Amino acid sequence: MTNNSVEKVIVSVFGLIGLAFLVVVSILGGRFYRITQTYVKIEATVSYIDYEEEEMSFTYRVQGVNYILNVSYYSSLAEEGDSYDVYYNPENPYDAYLVANQMILVYVFGGLGLTFTTVSLLILITKAALQNRKKRCMAEGRRIRAKVIEFRYAYVNMNNKQGYRLICEANYLGTPYTFKSHIVYYHYDIPKNAKVVSVYIIHPKKYYVDIDSISDSDEFAWFEDKF
Repeated sequence: MTNNSVEKVIVSVFGLIGLAFLVVVSILGGRFYRITQTYVKIEATVSYIDYEEEEMSFTYRVQGVNYILNVSYYSSLAEEGDSYDVYYNPENPYDAYLVANQMILVYVFGGLGLTFTTVSLLILITKAALQNRKKRCMAEGRRIRAKVIEFRYAYVNMNNKQGYRLICEANYLGTPYTFKSHIVYYHYDIPKNAKVVSVYIIHPKKYYVDIDSISDSDEFAWFEDKF
């Protein structure tokens, strides 16, 4: 799988997961809004805490009758006797919701949705910036042939694939420089004895290493191309 294919898969997967979480958040948010608009808010008291199962019971009183709400919610700061806001159905007081419990779900799914969506957007933005840099360097820069030194670990993994940077060296205007490529997630189709690669350079800090031009030929190694 090529670098572009890996990126497309990652962007698609992360984008879809992020979208799914955001859809869940919209559903939960809509449900929470409906509850706050149609249910009655009342103060409930923590009557029991199961520390092992991380469950809590709340007692609230409606028209002289006590009701109990059991929820799978636990806070290390909560103690029996503490007060929390609860919304109950005026037509059926047994039907009640803990506000804090609903908000935690919204925050959790919302955070996950934003995280996955942000990652996919960052990949797209980074890819667009790289394409712009490539286009400009190829159009305005000078092409030189550089000696391949190594594929160096980039300490980045994507879709269980290790990221690498190609490190190369070349003389530019009589001065030796070391260049590194953008991160790639494949290298099995690169010649095992790769020796040279093209670098399009505007100045020593603005350049583009053209991975696709890598070759196992000795041609132009260590020398600038002639125009």
